Amino acid sequence: MSGADSDSEPEVEGLKEEGKIVIMMKPTNHEPEVPFKVKQTTPFEKVFKAFEGKLRVDQGSYQYQYNGQRVYDDTTPKMLEMKIGKRYDIDAHLPQFGGQCIDRD
Repeated sequence: MSGADSDSEPEVEGLKEEGKIVIMMKPTNHEPEVPFKVKQTTPFEKVFKAFEGKLRVDQGSYQYQYNGQRVYDDTTPKMLEMKIGKRYDIDAHLPQFGGQCIDRD
């Protein structure tokens, strides 16, 4: 992932001094957005567990994307070239299953 998009992300006042970034978790199923302040080296697994806990859903229920790229548990904001002091949106998708036709003969 190229860092070109990270320059256009908004800065959040006071975060640079804290050495943190804001991850805004954006569910696609009409649940409210949930913000998290994290360090660049925090694995997203911690954010995902906290997010799913707030929504009271089973761990691993959601799949996550940043700028169309899948984000995994062991990924960190630094690996995605997210910069200290800025806010980034992570899309949270509930995977859809099904579509198989069952023959009832």
